[in-house]
Amino acid sequence: MSRSCVERLDLKQPLLAAAPGVLICSSTSGLRPSLLAAGVKHPERLLVAHPFNPVYLLPLVELCGSPSATPGGSPDVEEQVGTPGEIYETPATSFVAKFIGWCSLLKGTVGTDGTFTSDSGLHVVGNWTAGPGTAVIRPEQVKLSSDGAAGQSLTARVVESHYYGGATRVVLDVNGEQLTMQERFSFGRHPTPGDLLSITIKTDEIRVLPSNEDPGL
Repeated sequence: MSRSCVERLDLKQPLLAAAPGVLICSSTSGLRPSLLAAGVKHPERLLVAHPFNPVYLLPLVELCGSPSATPGGSPDVEEQVGTPGEIYETPATSFVAKFIGWCSLLKGTVGTDGTFTSDSGLHVVGNWTAGPGTAVIRPEQVKLSSDGAAGQSLTARVVESHYYGGATRVVLDVNGEQLTMQERFSFGRHPTPGDLLSITIKTDEIRVLPSNEDPGL
């Protein structure tokens, strides 16, 4: 249950105390959970649930509990606990990776030499643990080769190109796999579908989730 009202503790406390015995979330921006929990029958069920902005680009809610609350819970609903940065950079599952931010998920297998090969035949040189898995590739890990980034160089074909003011998000076809890249292009030089681009994948930043640890989407 989510309840919101003006930022006045004298109004919020009785409102939350009257809530039934369910998980209660407040969207407060400046009141401590410990103060809000005063008078609540089950303070361990009270959380501050504050959305990240912009909400249309980042479907993420920050959860802050009172001292009575714990991060433990049902394994059927809890995917990962951590800071936004930790979850974004080291997602525990492909569901979490897709939920927080943009990414490309490539199913495939890591060979004994540490190289990841996707189901469509894209080879990404690295040093991952051998076995089936899912490669998580973020837009910032795919760069134009002209940027001088270190990594693996490939040729990609533009499938889609979307201009978002200061940056352009480009969907690329690379050996049958689709990767997303976000770049700032010079005026009048935005790519169009069918264009060929020389790209570099920053392989040292890519995470491969072993299939035996990833329940999938």
